[in-house]
Amino acid sequence: MFLNSFCCPQILMGQIMTRMKLDWLGHVTSDEDRKKTFRNVFTIVVVYFLLSSFFSVPEPTYAVINGEFIQTSPPASVYVVVVNNLLNLSFWVYFLVAMTRTRRYIRERYSIPEERCNGYEDVCCAMFCGCCTVAQMAQHTANYPKQRALCCSSDGLPRMHQVMIV
Repeated sequence: MFLNSFCCPQILMGQIMTRMKLDWLGHVTSDEDRKKTFRNVFTIVVVYFLLSSFFSVPEPTYAVINGEFIQTSPPASVYVVVVNNLLNLSFWVYFLVAMTRTRRYIRERYSIPEERCNGYEDVCCAMFCGCCTVAQMAQHTANYPKQRALCCSSDGLPRMHQVMIV
């Protein structure tokens, strides 16, 4: 769980959303749609990484000529830069919204009051420390001392254990 929250928090968030019976946007959903949540989130992450690799902006290369740094590589295409920035912004906004909704749902479900930033605590936590927020949500939705975490399952838990919902 720890490595998953820091290496790929979006995947762990998809597992948490599946445990909590939320859809890929963080809304309460039916059992049938809940089964698709992890797959949908995983697909979004994979598509994002593939597209961001394809539309990545190449690093410029420089050379020192007569004591001056001169860019020797051609500048990046404006199209590639714009697409790359829109892709990154879209991915960030999606996960900010989904994480905020998921955290709010967990707080309401377990009657956890906001302590700071009343009314905005969920979005602040998601925005400023998404990795920590996902790890915290994972701790609230599973009993890790009694069951081990799995990084490659739809809900992050072994099949034989039930999800801890109060």
